[in-house]
Amino acid sequence: MSLDKGAPESTKPLYADALMLGGHYNLAREVFSEHLVSTKDEHAEWHLKNMCLEKIINKMGLKEQVRRKNEAISIIDTSKVGNSTFIQNLEKAIELDNLCGLAWFNLGIEHSKAGKHEEAAFSFIVCGLVQTWDIEAWVNTTLCCLNKEIPIHILPLALITAHFFNGDDFLSRLHKELADRFDDDALKQITNAIDELLPDRANGGAPKIRLMHDDGIFRDIFTGKNV
Repeated sequence: MSLDKGAPESTKPLYADALMLGGHYNLAREVFSEHLVSTKDEHAEWHLKNMCLEKIINKMGLKEQVRRKNEAISIIDTSKVGNSTFIQNLEKAIELDNLCGLAWFNLGIEHSKAGKHEEAAFSFIVCGLVQTWDIEAWVNTTLCCLNKEIPIHILPLALITAHFFNGDDFLSRLHKELADRFDDDALKQITNAIDELLPDRANGGAPKIRLMHDDGIFRDIFTGKNV
């Protein structure tokens, strides 16, 4: 699989996406990175996939693989939820297919139970990126990202991507989960913050997400400009 010479820059992330789903993880990450650096693309999905690919490559030690999807799913026995064999099977499933959404989702649940918030968030994000329609995965991602252990820039990227694919259905489910966990004052603060992070749905505008760099200057993570 290759990109035709002269193809517009806008096709590069789509090409990278296809590479990723085809098991060419390292090449996909390289194409994503080149595109994001050269264009300052504000599409949160591409930023999130680029970060996750880097972590998958480092975590699993695989730059590419033939994804054995059916075999991976076949060894996940949900009747054994919560025991060590179940977790081992999830990890084996992910070895067979680094993008096995079912395995990553269930591993996220197990990490969450164990209080491993960063690992849980990563697991749910990978599931959501593979199964973009999975609102439960995105809601769980958001809840994990409210923990202070998670780098602050991950939350807006996940929120924007989840909303891009699932719209207000995602926000409705998320609000219900938040209402069950927080009192009215805290709920209002969180929902207001979420509204600020999401792009202007009426005008299609992009959000401004600032992150302080080592030089002490805030820059927008999408454009790279000082803010």
